[in-house]
Amino acid sequence: LAIVQVERPQALVETAYGNVLLAKLGLVAILFGLASFNRYRVTAKAASGQIAGSRQLRRIITSEIAIIVAIIAVVALWRFTPPPRALIAAAAQPASVHIHTEKAMADVSVTPGRVGPVTITVSLLNGEFGSLNARELRLSFANPAAGIEPIERQATKQADGSWQVGDLTLPVAGRWTVELEILVSDFEMTRLKETVEIRP
Repeated sequence: LAIVQVERPQALVETAYGNVLLAKLGLVAILFGLASFNRYRVTAKAASGQIAGSRQLRRIITSEIAIIVAIIAVVALWRFTPPPRALIAAAAQPASVHIHTEKAMADVSVTPGRVGPVTITVSLLNGEFGSLNARELRLSFANPAAGIEPIERQATKQADGSWQVGDLTLPVAGRWTVELEILVSDFEMTRLKETVEIRP
């Protein structure tokens, strides 16, 4: 199960989960080494009545108990270290925002919801939750706090009625302002504006 969660060897040293796993495996290896040494080298001496052998046996047993306690403590750390597989899944989660006005509504999804290249998907509805058959959709992303002016893109309508932008890169994390310009007809333009949080 741990191998499935780690997924790739680099995660053993790059993630807290992998570090805990390595620590556990190292302690288990030491425990088995002591147990083998005890079984084949020390037990016979202690059984023959040698005082030195008995003392050595007690020290090894004490060490084994200490290592077992350490293994339990290390395993307990897994509660606080999400596996790399979960981190990858979390990183891929979209950032979403719902914008609602009297004339129009939009569900905006940024996938993945973190810094870097993203795909924007927008679903449009009218103010009464019905389908909004827009003629064009233009959107922009800006981050005034980071000094980034609006990055504008023309969205493309998909077969399922949603709109999509795929050639956008968000360079910094933080709260971005997303603005939609919805061309409903030649004489009607609706603007929606809200903020969305982008993860590092």
